[in-house]
Amino acid sequence: MNELDYNKILLKNLWWLALIILVALWFHFDLNFNSAFPLENATMLKGRLITNGEGSNIIHDNYSLPVFTLLYSFGGLIISRISSLILSFLMLFFFYKFTYRLLQDKLASIFAVIFLAILAPIIFISKFASVDILSLTFFTIFLMISSEIITIEDRKKRVPFVNIQKQYFCPIMASLFLALAIFSNYILILFIIPAIVILFFNDKKSAIYFTLSSIILIMIIYFLNSKLINHQLSSIPLISHESIKFSKLLVRIAEYIAIPIMISYSALQILWKTNIKSSWIYTLLLLSLIIPLYIIIAYDVFNIYRFISFSLILLVPLCGLVISKFIMINPNYKYATIFVLFFIVVLSYWHLTKLENAYPDTTEITKYCEDNFDNNSIVYSEDPFLLSNHFYPKMNINNFKNIYFTNTKNLSVNDNKEFIINQIDNGMFDYVILNGLFHKEFSELLKDKYLNHKYSKLMKTEIKINSLMYPLTEEENYFEIYKIDLEYKLLRKFLAKKSN
Repeated sequence: MNELDYNKILLKNLWWLALIILVALWFHFDLNFNSAFPLENATMLKGRLITNGEGSNIIHDNYSLPVFTLLYSFGGLIISRISSLILSFLMLFFFYKFTYRLLQDKLASIFAVIFLAILAPIIFISKFASVDILSLTFFTIFLMISSEIITIEDRKKRVPFVNIQKQYFCPIMASLFLALAIFSNYILILFIIPAIVILFFNDKKSAIYFTLSSIILIMIIYFLNSKLINHQLSSIPLISHESIKFSKLLVRIAEYIAIPIMISYSALQILWKTNIKSSWIYTLLLLSLIIPLYIIIAYDVFNIYRFISFSLILLVPLCGLVISKFIMINPNYKYATIFVLFFIVVLSYWHLTKLENAYPDTTEITKYCEDNFDNNSIVYSEDPFLLSNHFYPKMNINNFKNIYFTNTKNLSVNDNKEFIINQIDNGMFDYVILNGLFHKEFSELLKDKYLNHKYSKLMKTEIKINSLMYPLTEEENYFEIYKIDLEYKLLRKFLAKKSN
């Protein structure tokens, strides 16, 4: 198809495509959707700690190296979300390049980008202040370069003297960006072996260069950060989801990928209208199942919205192919396509609303703390990052205690629970902040047995969220702030002097 034909098709569909793009932009640019989530607070805090030369105080993060959080060390929450938004548009550019190299179809690539831009998980992490969008960008660049490797043989048949150096340069660059993607989100290590196998069947020489360079790069990064990486990989997930039913887990996965998988599978039915190999369609479909299988095996409900985006990146090129071919085969299919895309927009709005309200608005409670806490206050907070980011560097980071802070003697979770109980029992905290979202049973234990006679309740505010990320029961949940009674505070000072 020539450029004129592309333009004619796009002009005929301009009104509804423009409307979808405007809605997608509205979704993306709505940055003030909630106060900072725990992961956003953690990301911004780590970036600021590194900037201020306090990297040794970095707290638990199961997935990424802290160096990537430097992007979020300047400005407040909205500035950090803008940083993610800018990266998301860069990611969409590389996604277009990847799709076009894979399909060699401009129209399909344009539809694929539009399709990707209206999916809720992509929209959410595009404006979420965490390194997820950075890892997705690195991963997309890796796919773009890998698609160059697997299509180079076909293009050499058509165009003499295609740059043979790409057989050496592309595998090394692909390994570099996959390594960067892995160390900005460790879950992507699951794609190393599949990448090697796929490259081996397409170009053995490229596969060898890719494998060797990947091993070297990962070893270099590991040895430079071995202590931190070992600590992160061995850390226990923040939240236990044993109460979530398996059927509910499957439904949550299907909510995000069922429609893209169905549309992608239909690409097999239009092979006679395109030059794409059926093996590539099967490959993309199989690769897209890696993350869902991990989520099912690990029972990782909390991170579905983060990890499922990598599956969508693999599925959506085929969705773009199907949509473009439907419109080209028969103009009447245009109306079915419009209905499907607008249905996905509505579905994404529903999903996005749930994601944006999956953690309570903490503005009220952080304002209360800012007005009442002093610079020397020692605080236990159930949410590990609630206050640490808001008050740093005005307050000492070591004054904020939580089960998952690495500077709490590097104890296990159970040992840290005992440590917190002993600290409360001995009157060592000025304030205790609970919400029942992270450790409901432990919070109830503290309130029933340890806080009643030593601490007074200062504030109680109802939590209004859905159960998308946190295993809430039908009971009401509250943020609660407790303050130590004066006599126990004096006792703490007395004991501190005596120990000195």
